[in-house]
Amino acid sequence: MKRLLRWIGVGAGVLVVLGAVAYAVIYVMSERIFGRHYDAPASALTVPSDAASIAEGRRLATLRGCLGCHGKDGDGKGEVGADMKLKVSDLSDPATLKDRTDGELFYIIKNGKGDMPPEGTRLKSDELWSLVNYVRSLAKKNAAPEDKKRQ
Repeated sequence: MKRLLRWIGVGAGVLVVLGAVAYAVIYVMSERIFGRHYDAPASALTVPSDAASIAEGRRLATLRGCLGCHGKDGDGKGEVGADMKLKVSDLSDPATLKDRTDGELFYIIKNGKGDMPPEGTRLKSDELWSLVNYVRSLAKKNAAPEDKKRQ
């Protein structure tokens, strides 16, 4: 009986160690995915970044369910994202977008990223660019005064 209990204990210990190793591997892989930059073609913005384009981007973001994860202000605190425990970028923080080109944002919206589904098959190019303008507008609202002068 003691021998059986010892083997059960050893087996349980091995399972705990394997679980910890699997968790560490998944964590490292997910950090790589979330921190990845995409080699997007240097395509030019084809839609003017005006109030009409930003309003169209907001309309599309609402219709396509983007606000469910990204939040109504783009802060990453949407109800769906919170319920699903997703790591959603705070698009209202200027630091989040400062190293991203418009082409990268277009690419990410078109092709998806991580848990974010792609919109490329459901939207036209001009609509995707309107979403890029809308995303940029979220960060501009919270830019520091000296950053707003540069924009």
